[in-house]
Amino acid sequence: MEQASKGNPIQGFAPSEIRNGVTTLDLNDVEAIRISADAEYYINGALASKAIMPAGATVISGRINELTFTSATTVEIMKA
Repeated sequence: MEQASKGNPIQGFAPSEIRNGVTTLDLNDVEAIRISADAEYYINGALASKAIMPAGATVISGRINELTFTSATTVEIMKA
């Protein structure tokens, strides 16, 4: 388990905003995100390394600046 970007691992998820139709997500001040269905994505614009994020909450590492989803995705965002 990787430690959360701002300190301790999250114990619960409290979204501060919900965005619909997201394809590119700036992760500045984002602690975690939650999606309701699996989604293909790229990290920091690295189009050669596509992966699948499983549905549920994901803690964001401080080394990740941006996520690009391959199709429009609804994302719940928990700010740091």
